[in-house]
Parts: sequence; C-alpha cells; structure tokens
Amino acid sequence: MQQMVRSGAIDPAKDEIVGPMPVVWDDQDRRPSVLKPVTAFRWFIAYGNRPDTHWTNEVTLVRPKRPVQWYPGLCATDVSCPTMFVVSPEDEMPRATPAVARDAYE
Repeated sequence: MQQMVRSGAIDPAKDEIVGPMPVVWDDQDRRPSVLKPVTAFRWFIAYGNRPDTHWTNEVTLVRPKRPVQWYPGLCATDVSCPTMFVVSPEDEMPRATPAVARDAYE
C-alpha cells in the first residue's frame, strides 16, 4: 500500500476512478459531491471565493482495488509539510473518527 501511494501509480484497468466531480455542492440530488455536509459546502465555497486561492471545486477519486484495506495512518509518516490536526469527537464528516486522527498525529 505504501509503495502504491508513494509512487502515485494508478491502474485504470484495476482501480475505480470516479470524476471529476465537485468537492462540495448545494444540491446532492441534482449533482452529488464528495463532501456532503452543509458546513463543508459553506467552508469550501467561502474559502474558494477568497482572492488568489486558485481553488477549483473539482476532484477525481481513485479507489484502489487492492487486497489491503486502506488505512490513513499508513501514509502519515510520508507527510513532510506542516500539518494541522483537528480531533473532534463530534466530527460530521463521513468515516471521521477521533481515534484515527489521533493515531495519524502520533
């Protein structure tokens, strides 16, 4: 798993590729997005509208079809830039768990 993430290797024949699609969108029935909570929509749209961000509301998801289950902590040691961690016991983002955030931080 680490080798795949470090190399950025994507195999369209084996990996599920979805997108491009919006990161956030205000109408999930008309056009689904990756992040669904209204607070995510508000934050990203407010940030993206600031001058000089060059942010675009678009992302492509790649879901590797590998026998190893994805675990974010596997790649935490490869993060080489300053990173802010927010560990919230009431996070509304799908699949967000304080234990995973704490483990990645440590």
